[in-house]
Parts: sequence; C-alpha cells; structure tokens
Amino acid sequence: AEYDQARANGRRVTVLVDQAALAAEKDPQKAMVLLKSAVTLAPDMPRPRALLAHVLMRIGEFEVAERQYRWLVRYAPQDEMIRLRLSRCIFRQGRLADAEAELRETLKLNPGYHDALTLLSEIYEAGHLQHAQEEALERAVLNDGKVNWADFDALTRLFLLQLERHDGEAVQQASERLRSVISTERAPEAVQKLSALAEDHRKEGKLGLATNLLKHAALIPLGEENAELAEALPQQQARLERIAEAKTLICDTLLGSGLKALIQTFYLEEGKDAIRQSRMQAALDRIKQETEFDP
Repeated sequence: AEYDQARANGRRVTVLVDQAALAAEKDPQKAMVLLKSAVTLAPDMPRPRALLAHVLMRIGEFEVAERQYRWLVRYAPQDEMIRLRLSRCIFRQGRLADAEAELRETLKLNPGYHDALTLLSEIYEAGHLQHAQEEALERAVLNDGKVNWADFDALTRLFLLQLERHDGEAVQQASERLRSVISTERAPEAVQKLSALAEDHRKEGKLGLATNLLKHAALIPLGEENAELAEALPQQQARLERIAEAKTLICDTLLGSGLKALIQTFYLEEGKDAIRQSRMQAALDRIKQETEFDP
C-alpha cells in the first residue's frame, strides 16, 4: 500500500510535507492542514505522520500526537527515536507509569540511550522518586564510558539534587564535577545556561536554589573577552538578594500597608510598566495618608 501510494501521489505528498516543514515553526496551524492532506493522500507513508506528530506536540495536542506516534511505532518497532518521542508525548499527558513502560521498551533497544535515560529521570522527578531520578541521571552521564560536555545538562540536574538536599560536601563535589566538563570555549554557554536556570527557579519562588546556582556559576572562569557576562552575574545575585529582603519585609508587622504595597510592586511584581506605575502611585498615596494620620 505504501508503495502504491508513493507511485500515485508521492510527488504531491513530498511537496505538501516540504511546505509543512517550512511552516511548522512560524505557522503550525498551516503545517497541520498541509500534513493532514498528505496523510489523506498517503495514509501508509511514515514521513507525513512523523512531521504531523511533531507539529501536534508543538501546539500541545498530545493525545492526537500519541495516535500518530503509535502508528509510527507499529510501522518501525525497532526505531528507538520514535519510541522515545512516544514516551515524551505520554509523559506530557501526565501518565507517568505508561511513559516509563514505553521508555523501558526503548532502553531494551538501546540500554545506553542518553535522551531516554534523561527523560526517565524527569519521570522520576515528577513522581518525587529522588533516588531513582539520581540513578537514571548517573546512567545517562556514564552511558558512553566518559564524562564530557555532552553530559552538562544531566550533571546540572545532579548538582541541583544535591543543592536541594543541602549537603555541603556533596554539593561541592557535584559542582566540581560539573565544572570539570566545561572547556574555556564552552564557559560562556555554561554560565548562560546556569543563569537562565536560576531565573526559572526565581520565578518559581525558589530563591535559595537560584542564588546558589549563581554562586557556583560565578566559579566558572570566563576570561576578559566575556567581561560583560561576568559582571552580569553579581548583578543578578544582588537582585535575588533584594527580592529575598523584600519578601521578608512585607511580612514585617511593623510596616504600614502602604510601604508593603510599594515594596511588593517595586520588587516582586512583574507586568506591564503602566500597571506597575499605577500601583506604585496608589501605594505612595496610601503612605502619604498613613503618615498624615500617624506621623
């Protein structure tokens, strides 16, 4: 059937898929329309379905994407990459046990598959199984018998686990292990990654974790050519310290409501400048009223 469809509509399907590939990033809805047409013309050809599943994942249609991935797994049961993508699709739906079971099948095909092992660690993290998460990450790091830059993300996650446990010696060892894979050329990229990760944790309210990440990122030598990046780290750390102080202050019973509102708006709220300015002015007006009432 695949052969017949390729002979009858292969050229047209190729054009549709190529157009969809170009549109996938900027206009996924258009890509979907093109790919659905391609699948209708050639339902037994794998390429349109593979790209359709990818586009569906991008727009969050995980259940529909899963159907495409399951078709692809039946088509190519030994394809470890397709199985990994199916596992990720199931994981995005919150079905941790099903995603883990599919990953087990993937790892039977390739026991050292780095991406499968890191996804397995994410599943364990979501299930709050720290020991199993750590084991999976260690397997990912040691999958090829050497520790290098390719293991940076897995080593970063192992480092975060130690930070969360507050084990000083283990943190130091994990930090040194992480820094050991960072070459001079990779140093700016490593610092930027850790800085972005710190900002993510800051947004989640994990100020201590974010501050510690920046502290260890500052230990990575950057050189004079990256002076701007090196200067940004202490500024980011100082900002986190101010946020931490602001969180403490707004819980202080001695502060008036106006000052608390001002601190909350200035240091802790994010949003459009016009809205923040309006709230700050309201806080200042309240401070003025409170001061007039009780100098």
